[in-house]
Amino acid sequence: MKNNYNINIDPIEPEIGMGATTGVGSDCYPYTIVGMNDKKTKIIVQKDLVEKAEGYDYYSNQVYTYIPDPNASKRTFTLRHNGYWVEMNGYQHLSVGVRRAYQDPSF
Repeated sequence: MKNNYNINIDPIEPEIGMGATTGVGSDCYPYTIVGMNDKKTKIIVQKDLVEKAEGYDYYSNQVYTYIPDPNASKRTFTLRHNGYWVEMNGYQHLSVGVRRAYQDPSF
């Protein structure tokens, strides 16, 4: 399986409460898995809230505390045959098993 950075990895079986990440360009947005089907081929995620953690610096040390947001809208992703998680009726990819927030300071 490959994640959205095209690095070969072992498959990660999703679990409720597990972190996930989407990306747009070099920016990353954290999510929490809140639901899935029995086969674990379709997952539902909600975007997390982020708070700057101790030692945070926008240019050199973007560290955050992640807080699940039960009021956030839900997005559904399906596992494709190529190992990618892709948004239903969309094109957005999702990395499962890691929760990350990052804003590229170059823009």
